[in-house]
Amino acid sequence: MDIDQDRIARDAARRLHDQAESTMRAAIAAARSAAGGDDAAVPSRGRVRRHLMAMQQQSMGVEAWSVARHSMLRAVEECMAGLHWALEDLELRLTGRAAEGHVDGVEPVSMRMHSTVDHAGFCAVLEEQEFAVAEPGTLETRHGRMTRITAEAAEFDLIVLRCHHRSQVTDPRNLVDGSAVTLLDVDEFGRRFVHGVSDPGAEPASETG
Repeated sequence: MDIDQDRIARDAARRLHDQAESTMRAAIAAARSAAGGDDAAVPSRGRVRRHLMAMQQQSMGVEAWSVARHSMLRAVEECMAGLHWALEDLELRLTGRAAEGHVDGVEPVSMRMHSTVDHAGFCAVLEEQEFAVAEPGTLETRHGRMTRITAEAAEFDLIVLRCHHRSQVTDPRNLVDGSAVTLLDVDEFGRRFVHGVSDPGAEPASETG
């Protein structure tokens, strides 16, 4: 079973690397279909990412890959700084994988925010940063239903959860299931991963809220 999972993970990574698929979910689904459909093993996203990273390093070279990765980390920092500059009362935190320095251009970057700006105003700020903003969705959390904004840009895709209160932005627990989650503000993210040491540690649990 583990061998099957690894083979499917490698195929999914290849599809992402060759841009045959644009999302992790689609790549895994296509790889499973090629391996036998619903009966095929389901690899973890972390395993697919590890294969993708190895392929990127091999095709680009380790040095060029490191430069590209640092560019994505800097783009996340610049996005957060730009939001703070545009919205004076903004409370903003990076969450989950991205807050651990795992920004790969495949998985969306997740953030929580609170501000008095209305939805149209916030989306306008994102569009000024050259994000294409989709229709808003919702997420059922431990604190009720929250607006979930998704947006796409050249460097990375973004998911922003609009919290009802500032305390929810800084709550170090997943807003859906209550599990521990990593949070970083823009200054700490910059110190850890953009202007200082930029090697992420072990793979963290994913963040959905």
